[in-house]
Amino acid sequence: MSCDQPSQPRNVDPASLLADAQRLLRPTLSEQIDISSEPVTGVHLVLADPFRLMAAMLNLAILAREAMSGGGKLGFKAGRADLEISAEDFVMIVVSASGHGVAGHPEPAFADLGIVEDIVRQSGGHLEVRSEAGRGSSVRMYLPRANAVARSPPVGATE
Repeated sequence: MSCDQPSQPRNVDPASLLADAQRLLRPTLSEQIDISSEPVTGVHLVLADPFRLMAAMLNLAILAREAMSGGGKLGFKAGRADLEISAEDFVMIVVSASGHGVAGHPEPAFADLGIVEDIVRQSGGHLEVRSEAGRGSSVRMYLPRANAVARSPPVGATE
């Protein structure tokens, strides 16, 4: 996948995306890293290139893994955007990291976000990074929502 290739946006179900990301990451990440996801219900579909969006999620997880050398928690969630303006036009997907190496580190776990930022911007969205000493870091991807509400398959189901 190259960011030089044209994006192919389509409707993506955030619940399926998070379930697929977890399934792909479990064998890749250290056993010391606990992967969790909050249940996703009633969240709108997002309009994005599904392959690029998955690449962004995996990239964030690998960046977090590098910062959590002693283990920790990697969390995923999706929900309605909490923006002060245009909240109805975006869906928020959050990847968070906490644990040894993240909480006490002066730099956020997600220090090199160039690829992820490019993918999110190409989708018409934007990125926000939050880092709090002793608590960890999170990346919020705000993506344009599609016009339909997602009907999520059971966790672990694939398309």
